[in-house]
Amino acid sequence: MKSYYYFYTSLRDLSWDIEKKPYSAKELIQKIQEALEPEDFEIIRAFLYRFDNKNLVKLIEKKDDFSDLGIFSKTELEEEIKNPTILPRYMKEFLENLKSDRKDYGHYSLEDQLSIYYYKFLMNNSDDFIRAFTRFDFNLKNLLVALNCRKYKLDLPQNVLLINEEAESLISSGSGDFGLSLHFSWLSEVIRIFEESSTLEFQKKLDQLIFDQTSSMVTFEYFTVRVILAYLIKFMLIDRHLELNDTKGINIFENITKSMVEKVNLSAE
Repeated sequence: MKSYYYFYTSLRDLSWDIEKKPYSAKELIQKIQEALEPEDFEIIRAFLYRFDNKNLVKLIEKKDDFSDLGIFSKTELEEEIKNPTILPRYMKEFLENLKSDRKDYGHYSLEDQLSIYYYKFLMNNSDDFIRAFTRFDFNLKNLLVALNCRKYKLDLPQNVLLINEEAESLISSGSGDFGLSLHFSWLSEVIRIFEESSTLEFQKKLDQLIFDQTSSMVTFEYFTVRVILAYLIKFMLIDRHLELNDTKGINIFENITKSMVEKVNLSAE
């Protein structure tokens, strides 16, 4: 794997207590794309597809908000919805199933359905870091959904994404830790801050936990594309941390809860 020593050392140091970001996320992505070999940028591209996923669903649902952090432009995605040719295979499969009215994951929202295709796509990636981060990211988000379901008395099977054994434990276990503490070193800490923190405090502490976990995944990597991707992930966490205020913090959890309630009501209908 190629070393990007000079590029990586040119990037500003990141720490959780940084007070001002050195550049925007879009500028950082452009810097990375210019510095990396095309085959190495494919690892970054796979991560950035998460923004395309949100954009694709918003276009299908005719919503206006569009992120500029994805790989594809709005015009490209609009054309791909009609006739998918350049999208990654998991997006094509999602669109093809949507058009044929297949219901592989029909009781989930469109965003969650596409997320399942996306996580399966990344879990089969050839890169070790991508696979490790994807498993962590998926299991953490599923845990948060399960905790919110318990808190707000919502239906677990309708909301937890069931694509691995850990997800099955989230809906079948009655224990406080869902029987998963031995599987994940970070799980008990997430549950503790979920139960003890306000919404804003929880979001900040959660992002710091993700920041630290991401750093630990590349402890023995030196100036590789994996370290650069870890840097990008941590930068985006800091970006959100710096912009977060009380209103945004409350809205994050209100939107999560509202989304789950809407999905449960839709399923009931």
